[in-house]
Amino acid sequence: MTAEQTPFIDAVQAGDILGVHANTIYEMIDEGLLAAAKVGKSWRLRRQDVDNYLSNQIEEQTRQRKERKQNAERPGTLPVVMARRRPRKADSFALPKFG
Repeated sequence: MTAEQTPFIDAVQAGDILGVHANTIYEMIDEGLLAAAKVGKSWRLRRQDVDNYLSNQIEEQTRQRKERKQNAERPGTLPVVMARRRPRKADSFALPKFG
């Protein structure tokens, strides 16, 4: 049975699927974002759970983007603008003059 057919995967394989480091998978397990069981010294996850997590994230983030776009297009509402950093003064650091 290949890795794609195996119903259970480890944190490294889950990280490969999600495109994150295994340590991030361990954090997600600890936060309850991914279901897993510790077998010996390694964590085992259901591949289907990892696939479902990714699918749910895609749907949720797409919904949020659509919602933000709709809110920005409503008449009478102002779009949220990020504050700009004040430009630096060119002469904020002057070298000492000799001579």
